[in-house]
Amino acid sequence: MDNLVPELSPWKLYSLYKAHPEYFVDDWQTALLQHLSGIWNFKETINGLYTQLIFKFGKLDVSPGIRWEGTDDWGRGANVLGNTEAGVKAGFPAGTPLATMQASRDWWVAKYGSTLEAKSTYGNYVNYLHGSYNFSKDLKLRFSYHTAITRADIANLIPGVSNVNETTLTFNSNNPNLKAEKSDNYSAGVEYYFEPIGMFTASVFTSKVKNRQASFPTLLGATGYLGDTYYAYYTMNRTENLGNAVTYKGIELDYSQQLTFLPGVLKGLGVTANYTNVSYCDWAFYTGSPEQMANASLSYSLGKFYARINGNYLGKTLNTPGRTYSIITQAWTPANPYAAEFQAARLQTDLNLEYRLRPRMTIFCSIRNITNEPSVFTYRDTKDNFIRILRTGAVWMVGVKGSF
Repeated sequence: MDNLVPELSPWKLYSLYKAHPEYFVDDWQTALLQHLSGIWNFKETINGLYTQLIFKFGKLDVSPGIRWEGTDDWGRGANVLGNTEAGVKAGFPAGTPLATMQASRDWWVAKYGSTLEAKSTYGNYVNYLHGSYNFSKDLKLRFSYHTAITRADIANLIPGVSNVNETTLTFNSNNPNLKAEKSDNYSAGVEYYFEPIGMFTASVFTSKVKNRQASFPTLLGATGYLGDTYYAYYTMNRTENLGNAVTYKGIELDYSQQLTFLPGVLKGLGVTANYTNVSYCDWAFYTGSPEQMANASLSYSLGKFYARINGNYLGKTLNTPGRTYSIITQAWTPANPYAAEFQAARLQTDLNLEYRLRPRMTIFCSIRNITNEPSVFTYRDTKDNFIRILRTGAVWMVGVKGSF
């Protein structure tokens, strides 16, 4: 297959520049924009206080705890001004054509060189209760409840605007007013231990998340962005907190055991497997997260030889929901004519072989993705309507490793 992407020769490019420097234009506007937009400061201070107690009642252990965290955030980022305001700051008289102002370095500095500041202060109590009950030395029940917080990404807390498109009337904005997500999490499970090495666990879990953070487009009104009417009726993309809590629940199974009870050379076999199934109140709030995941491996050890084969399964994943969410109405609407986009389920198989030549020297062969499973298989609605399929092939590694 022909290479459809040409490879540029740095030497030929330099020779062309020496012969025809007029072919090359200094894009100082882009370089200046990247420099000014990248100037930001951020400071976060977190103070915490934690206490925990442990109670024992025969076979029952209970451990309650509580933690208080106080958070102070302060950030400064680039402020994109409207063209008119930037022109006044750069010293241009009213009515100066936009093209004339854009040709001036002073206009770009005035437009992108100013800054915005924002700060927030909040406190949270994080509660914890864990317990276990020992039915026997091999069988145990565990249960727990805890609250947790997820702070917003620092990049979102620094005020600023980026990717302004004056053709489509869109831009991206950070959101210093983002609240931390807070979740209530419950889980319970049983554990059974095998002799001499091995265990099986089965558990259920559920979580309720408040102030879930998600990115949504918002159509601005006549007042524009922060009172700058230049951006009136632009569409602003930024991360917001959901007004309604979102939930998910699921089950998890986990098994591992060394099969030493088998006769003869089969004693070296070992098995591990786990499976997770998650049910979301609305999958659209958890794009990028599959509903099913599983791993399994079979290992074998005999003398100086060791082998292991692994299988990793990721279920179908929702990439984009094909609908839009209004932070005002707290409701979804179809994003016609766009359809939901998915990543197809994937099963990757890996193999690892080792042979110990000496106590501190081992030769190995590792093969990743033996069956050449697509690393990317995205589609809309049905797999026949695929967007992109990427196969990178199996990856072989052969070598020698030692310890010193």
